[in-house]
Amino acid sequence: DEDSKNYEKSLSELYRAAAINQKADWPFLKICSMLKLWNNSFNAELFDAAKKALERKETLEGFIYFCRGALFNLEIQEAQYAISERMRLIESAEISNVGNIFLSICSYELGDFVKYRQLIKVYKENESSDNKPYISIPVSTVYAEEGSAPENYSVASLNGHKLAEPDIFYDGLDYIVSISCDLGYLKIYGKYLVKSFSALCGNEALLHIAVLCKNDNEQKEALSLIDLWEGKNVKVTPCLIGVEKNLGPVASLLRFSYIYPLLVKSKLPIVVLDLDTLIKKPLSIMINRHRSSDICSRILGYGVAPWEKFTGGFSIFYPTEGSMQVAKNITFTAEKLCNDDGLQWWIDQNCFEAGIRLVKERGIEINIANVFNERDEFCVMPVGSKEAKLFTLENALASQNLSIN
Repeated sequence: DEDSKNYEKSLSELYRAAAINQKADWPFLKICSMLKLWNNSFNAELFDAAKKALERKETLEGFIYFCRGALFNLEIQEAQYAISERMRLIESAEISNVGNIFLSICSYELGDFVKYRQLIKVYKENESSDNKPYISIPVSTVYAEEGSAPENYSVASLNGHKLAEPDIFYDGLDYIVSISCDLGYLKIYGKYLVKSFSALCGNEALLHIAVLCKNDNEQKEALSLIDLWEGKNVKVTPCLIGVEKNLGPVASLLRFSYIYPLLVKSKLPIVVLDLDTLIKKPLSIMINRHRSSDICSRILGYGVAPWEKFTGGFSIFYPTEGSMQVAKNITFTAEKLCNDDGLQWWIDQNCFEAGIRLVKERGIEINIANVFNERDEFCVMPVGSKEAKLFTLENALASQNLSIN
């Protein structure tokens, strides 16, 4: 209640500041920021504030809020028109170019994947090297080429390094859970997933953890942690892939690169999870619930970017022909896109999206079940700071009466 009062008071003060100084755009930009943080959406009030900010001053921040607001509040063709018109009025070529990203999102929503690729390329060709917005990070790893994985594609690699072969005995398993991380992340969060998986899923499945390691000592340490946590049916595959800038992105991407090899060899459903997860009940319940699907994902709603739409932190791939094709293209695009030249956050999400898009472009029907409202029934997947996540995971684990070493 106190937070709500402070929020309303702060908004009121910002509107008053905007009325006092009718040339200042900063009150409206602050209003946009507060509205997004408080409501977790780009609602009509935010859209209106963004318009007023742009009327007072042409800024990249104001334009991005405007584009996000248009996508969230307007029908897709209306948003497309509004963004195009605003781009025409903006004098800065750098700011206007960012509009091509949002026009590409409109094209994607309309099912025009050719135009989507073209607009992404236009943005990249005209991108400023000095003034890059945050949204340029996910755009940098959009797969904008036409080619998909060849039929005989089998060798998976990242940054020029072939993926290590998992040493897995598949008999007697109902499904496989695919996780990946670096050693540091494993140390912080791994015990919650390993403990809860072992207790609730260890009799029916295998937990495969691909750990991005720098050397042999890190490999040994990763293996010893699983023993310490008394992991049941947990298999660690150490991956020696040379990266420095993109340690985190590559560590996250590994779980997706392994889906196709695991599907091919096991012919079992593959569940993809974030490492900072605690399982609340056997995942076989959800797997059996959606047996008629090719893939399960938490699909976000209207007006989001393609790399935001299919959330990879909780997804299921069934051993169907459609799912196999998607998984193969995920592995293929990951191999094509992954490098250590610059930051590649969101690359895992872009590869997931590209895998789906490339299969759809070939006219293959994909049945993707939206499990947005079901995930929390099976998993605790906290957000926020490290401290907030650990607090939530500790409490969740305590409620299951599982001890932590």
